[in-house]
Amino acid sequence: MELRHLRYFVAVADAGSVSRAAAQLRVTQPALSRQIRDLESELGLPLFDRVGRRLQLTAAGDNLLARTRDILRAAGYTWAADGRLVYPAPSDANFRKRVTEVCKPPYKWSGLKMLG
Repeated sequence: MELRHLRYFVAVADAGSVSRAAAQLRVTQPALSRQIRDLESELGLPLFDRVGRRLQLTAAGDNLLARTRDILRAAGYTWAADGRLVYPAPSDANFRKRVTEVCKPPYKWSGLKMLG
């Protein structure tokens, strides 16, 4: 699992649809759908119920959303007033340290690991 998966998950949960989230993230809808499916597959849990064109969080998705916001916040991400996710500065020397710290056991989602 990568932070990208978590960012994409939050964007889809906040937007309520993959197409709206894809536009906000500036990625294609099929690529974003694939990332969400990969995350669900890795966790072994459905995160969204698909109701027509809208997506609704499952109980597991709701639990993951709260934890994901904590992880992203600890990694230096913030939210703008309009709800968009604001990325940390790439030159932030403490970024990896914060991510490593928040991902240390015990954490609730056993599939979470640091890459790189």
